[in-house]
Amino acid sequence: MEDWAEETLEKVMESKSNEYQKNKPTDIVEIRLRRDKQAELNRNGELNRLSVAWLNLAHMQRHGNLAGKQLQNA
Repeated sequence: MEDWAEETLEKVMESKSNEYQKNKPTDIVEIRLRRDKQAELNRNGELNRLSVAWLNLAHMQRHGNLAGKQLQNA
């Protein structure tokens, strides 16, 4: 019985892993980062370096223009 449960668990884990790999959100990030020539992605789509300007823009969009102006003045 334990072997059956272990095999079932492994199959479920593999299925969920495959599903995640197909649907992971890196595609959206890659499209946004292509706009910034200083942003570099490695083969796996992970971010190596991101420009300060892009970070400021992302911060302004997330927290409003006032927070972005405070960042620029800092």
